[in-house]
Amino acid sequence: MASYGNQLGFTTVWTTDNSASTAGTAEIVAIDPASGRLFSVGGGGVDVMAGDTGAILFGIDTSAFGNATSVAVKNGVVAIAVAAADKTDPGTVRFYDTNGNFLRSATVGANPDMVTFTPDGTRVLIANEGEPSDNFVADPIGSIAIVTVATGAVTIAGFEAFESQQAALKAEGLRIYGQNASFMQDLEPEYIAVSSDGTRAYVTLQENNAIAVVDLTTNSVVDILPLGFKDHSVAGNGIDASDRDGINIVNVPVYGMYQPDAIAAYDVGSTTYLVMANEGDAREWGDFVEETRIKDMVLDPTAFPNAAALQTDEGIGRLNATNKLGDTDSDGDFDEIYVLGGRSFTIRDTAGNIVFDSGDQIEQIIAERFPELWVEDRSDSKGPEPEGLVVGQVGNATMLFLALERTDAIMVWNITDPNAPSFVDMIRVAGTDAPEGLAFISASDSATGNPMLAIAYEDSGNTVYYEIKDPTNLGNGGVTFTVTNAGGELVNGGSGNDVITGGGGNDTIFGGAGADTIEGGEGADRLDIADNTGNGNALQGNRGADTVAGGAGNDELRGGKGFDQLTGGAGNDTLFGGQGGDTLTGGNGADAFVIDAQSGADVITDFTAGSDVIQLTVTVAIADLVASATDNADGNAIITVSAGNTITLQGIAAADVTAEFFALV
Repeated sequence: MASYGNQLGFTTVWTTDNSASTAGTAEIVAIDPASGRLFSVGGGGVDVMAGDTGAILFGIDTSAFGNATSVAVKNGVVAIAVAAADKTDPGTVRFYDTNGNFLRSATVGANPDMVTFTPDGTRVLIANEGEPSDNFVADPIGSIAIVTVATGAVTIAGFEAFESQQAALKAEGLRIYGQNASFMQDLEPEYIAVSSDGTRAYVTLQENNAIAVVDLTTNSVVDILPLGFKDHSVAGNGIDASDRDGINIVNVPVYGMYQPDAIAAYDVGSTTYLVMANEGDAREWGDFVEETRIKDMVLDPTAFPNAAALQTDEGIGRLNATNKLGDTDSDGDFDEIYVLGGRSFTIRDTAGNIVFDSGDQIEQIIAERFPELWVEDRSDSKGPEPEGLVVGQVGNATMLFLALERTDAIMVWNITDPNAPSFVDMIRVAGTDAPEGLAFISASDSATGNPMLAIAYEDSGNTVYYEIKDPTNLGNGGVTFTVTNAGGELVNGGSGNDVITGGGGNDTIFGGAGADTIEGGEGADRLDIADNTGNGNALQGNRGADTVAGGAGNDELRGGKGFDQLTGGAGNDTLFGGQGGDTLTGGNGADAFVIDAQSGADVITDFTAGSDVIQLTVTVAIADLVASATDNADGNAIITVSAGNTITLQGIAAADVTAEFFALV
């Protein structure tokens, strides 16, 4: 299955196995719109694949120069970052044309881990991570290399200017904690995003829980921005803290370090925002291991008077935390507990301030909608691990494609409004494991006229190319749209106040946020505002066996003719089954189930006495309704309104039916 909700119409164009090729796996992928070719990098080099079939056309073997770590392509030039065989030695960036012909190379810093072009394609930037050797005999400094593509000229942007600010930066949350490491040795650049005007680069310093800002007009680092910590004791920031208790997302008295891996920059009007995948990463080099289970830590009795209960396996004892942070008074015990990774994505402004953080939504959405994707053995250590990401335009909406390394899936979020992103879809394909690198091609640059998404899966060693059906009128403004054809149509209204009418086919219509009015038309339609938290939505299925889903607000759902399924969601909803035998689920809230003369044999799955009500628009005595109640074979009450017009209340026995269940309207 390429997509669960399939709101964006994902189809798999091809899957290519890179495990037995030049690359040897697939870690990072890049797309060249001009040639249509895709480039996947693994340790041995780069596989060059045909965009239409996925066939490997040839390989670019860089194994003689070290371990290939990243690839980027622009204006017909392919840039490959190659770490030296001894990762503590300087690495290189090697340039080729898209036919694999070598152009030039440049020596950069140690362990170059990511390469990207500036928007004009004249320069590449490389994140020189500078990891130490396992025995800490060698520990190179971290830096950013800026290389002119045409000549191979290199400028190194380092962190020397900030060494004197170390104490102040650490007080703001910068982590400097490597074994015998200097300030510059400890900083490890991971991933780079470049502003659309090419004047600024933003570099994640993952282990250090910070980002660096590079001025590309002076080729120098001008700021280091510590990212702070997430309080997992606050509502909306819960985590599943144990790998032995099933799905159990709760608030716990620990702090999370965001520690983003991938970062992207995108513009809303004239404002630039940064979106980051808060994966988390622990340092483990030789005998230097920073993670410890909380049950093995010595907790301060004043800060944690309930330490004995907390440190059990039933508490948070199995959760892994860092042993390098939290002893605030240096007395040998932990006054605060810090865990690695934010289990979220964050949107920040360019000063590092949080605009939006997804909190515990990633885990909550998986638990509620996709429990089969839950990875229990990662709950005690960084959870789903959002690692890679890419931002792309689909229709009128800006979409975030977020790779969950441990879940083996891609989450899709609408981030058009950076203050209020909404979940859109989940992509998971059998036979793919550990997505890492993503590349997006816009509809205008695509050979098919539709947006395309390429994903490199590291553990399964394959590259998958997806086509995205561009949903009609996907966006954030209020839209009025009518499907005029008889085929099945996919429509997504976005966040405005929309009026959408389906056609004669089996349509799928997502209202998005806003007060929407949606009419399915004929056919077996799916009408969905499940991610909408507002009030005032009206959904009408009309003819056909429709599936109608409300959101968290107070919604009005109408099935129309046919055997419909209506689900209200979390608000105080009003459900009209209409003609045919319908299944009605109110969800949380005080819901009203409306029965008329032509309702048929309806089933109410979750009637709650005292809050829900059955409203009848027919002439009938309530006492007669109560008296008509009988139990079916499952012990559920069946209430007869008239011949062929019945109501089945699941979970309620006939003897429990009272007059308070009903209201005549």
